[in-house]
Amino acid sequence: MRDTHSPEAAAQTGVDQKCYARVLLWSGWGGLLVLTLGFGAYMAGLLPPLIGVDDLPRVWTLSARQLAEQEGHPSGWAWLALLHHGDIFNLLGIAVLASCSALPLMVVAVLYWRQRERLYALLSIVQVVVLLLAASGLIAAGD
Repeated sequence: MRDTHSPEAAAQTGVDQKCYARVLLWSGWGGLLVLTLGFGAYMAGLLPPLIGVDDLPRVWTLSARQLAEQEGHPSGWAWLALLHHGDIFNLLGIAVLASCSALPLMVVAVLYWRQRERLYALLSIVQVVVLLLAASGLIAAGD
C-alpha cells in the first residue's frame, strides 16, 4: 500500500489522478467529436439514414423493442454492421463516450503496475473487466 506520509509520496501524489484525468479528457473530447461529426453527417445527408429525418417524430414515441420490430432498427451489437447509416453512426459517438472510463483505467493500471502498486493495478483491471462484461451484454439485469 502507499505510504502517503513520506516526502517522496507527497511529490508523487496525484500523478495517477492527473494521468487518469488527462486520458479521460481526451477520450471524452474524442467521443464528443465523433458524436458531433456523426450528427452533422446525418443532418447533411452525407450518410444515408436507416430512418429518415422526416420519420423521426413518428418513431420517437416507440419503445426500443417496437423500433426494432417496425423499422428494422438493430438491437444489441448489430448496429456495428450498420455504421454506414448516418443515424446509426451517431451510436459510435455514444459508445465512445460511454466507454471513456475504461481507457484511463487501463492506463493507470499500467502506471500502478510499474510503481509496484499491484493492488491498485488489479483493482483497475477488475473495473475494466466489469465494464467490458456490462457492455458485452453477457450479463443483463431486468430481462
